[in-house]
Amino acid sequence: LSRGLFQGAISESGVIQQSLNVNMTEGGRLGVAVGEALDIPSGAGQLEKLRSLPAKNLTNAMLILSANTTAIPYIFVDGSSMDSTIAEGFQSGSNHKVPFVVGSNSDEMTVFFEFGEALKAKASNPKEAPAAANFFPDTRERYEKFVEATFGGSAEKVLSLVPAAGDEEAIDAGIELATDLYFGFPAYFTAESMAQRNEDVYLYYFTQKPEGEAGEKLGAFHASELVYVFNDTEEVGYFANPIVNQELADAMVDYWTEFARKGNPNSKGLPRWERVTSTGDVAWNVLGPSIGTEPVPEAKKEMYGIMAPVNTALLNIGYWFNRNITEI
Repeated sequence: LSRGLFQGAISESGVIQQSLNVNMTEGGRLGVAVGEALDIPSGAGQLEKLRSLPAKNLTNAMLILSANTTAIPYIFVDGSSMDSTIAEGFQSGSNHKVPFVVGSNSDEMTVFFEFGEALKAKASNPKEAPAAANFFPDTRERYEKFVEATFGGSAEKVLSLVPAAGDEEAIDAGIELATDLYFGFPAYFTAESMAQRNEDVYLYYFTQKPEGEAGEKLGAFHASELVYVFNDTEEVGYFANPIVNQELADAMVDYWTEFARKGNPNSKGLPRWERVTSTGDVAWNVLGPSIGTEPVPEAKKEMYGIMAPVNTALLNIGYWFNRNITEI
């Protein structure tokens, strides 16, 4: 449906697991649940009543479901707008043949962990807090059980790549693992898939932390790159974190603008951003205190390789449609 409508695309911290290998019939179960969350009973007439509601009501209902059941606004395969999942589309080459910028942040999931902690604090009994509050393992035992249940025969290798010596380290390890699975792997997988067909794709890795306690606690968290992309220099702007590296903001605005203009982010005066190629090591443009193209670390590539079959499993079941993985 969107063929020919754009000349390039940028995906910042895209989550391909939101596009499930679930058809519209099964997906309709989630729509029924949204209606029930809005006090519209299932059965005849529910869909018509949902269509009559303001969009903000549906948004609020999904926010509640996300916190309570980890359901999110999934994209389903309907044979019209979506012939396949996003992951399958990039893997098979059915994606549009336009230049693509894709990437993620080094500490994406810290802000989601803090959101969960806030939900626990509001609950009278932490055990009765919404499901999203208990997404991250909070002990070494729970972390290792999660890794074993999720990665099976590769669990030992995963634990060697992201170890946890104690309970405190288990929280950090869980955050790192989730960051790689939901954000790092999709960006790497997409870029590598396109590069194998010699398509124009540019991979980035954002590492700039805020200053002070926020930086120590959250690192380069989800969406923290946006203030740099839009060069928001206002003291009280639209974004949660202020710019602390103006040189980086200037560079990112130029990269993004050049890409929008000509499908290539490079221009005179900027550190060169190399395109991902099918030969040699996969490289990404690191955007942080230093800027420049670097090979993706071997440990990251190894982890992303282990995550490929896990990602396929997530696409086949989703969280809301199968609770087993989230109840570990």
